[in-house]
Amino acid sequence: MIYRVYTKDWYFNAGILGFLYVLSDGEKNIDNIINKCGQKLQINPNYLEFDTELLDDFYEKYRKLAFINFFDLGSYKGRVIHLISKLNEIKEDQKVTKKILSEVALNGKVVNKFFECLNGTSLEDIFNSFQYQNEIKNKIQNLNNILNGFSSSENLFKQ
Repeated sequence: MIYRVYTKDWYFNAGILGFLYVLSDGEKNIDNIINKCGQKLQINPNYLEFDTELLDDFYEKYRKLAFINFFDLGSYKGRVIHLISKLNEIKEDQKVTKKILSEVALNGKVVNKFFECLNGTSLEDIFNSFQYQNEIKNKIQNLNNILNGFSSSENLFKQ
């Protein structure tokens, strides 16, 4: 099926640019976008037409580009280092609560899902499964080692 989208105003055109950016896996050059999409995309002076087949993997492309462009790997690395530092301040045989995660901004669903995808275990699961500083610190140090193996968000996405 072919859709025709007419250009209208600045906001609408910005949306079209974003749409083309995602369709082409992050390409910014219009000629390259047209070549990449082939006959399934036609760009005309006041509208564009595209075959709906171009949308088949749109969500996956969008998710990948959003992750690569907006995920701050350095920030997560810093927060994990901060968590390890806070754990070092606690005696080895002392119990640790999940409260420490909020103190270093490593709480919440998104964070837990990220670490679960990275390591198979969320931070919340680590804190629910282990009580003492030395047990938790070992697990967090393993996560830190995994994070340090990635130099960019793009490399992390390819894992």
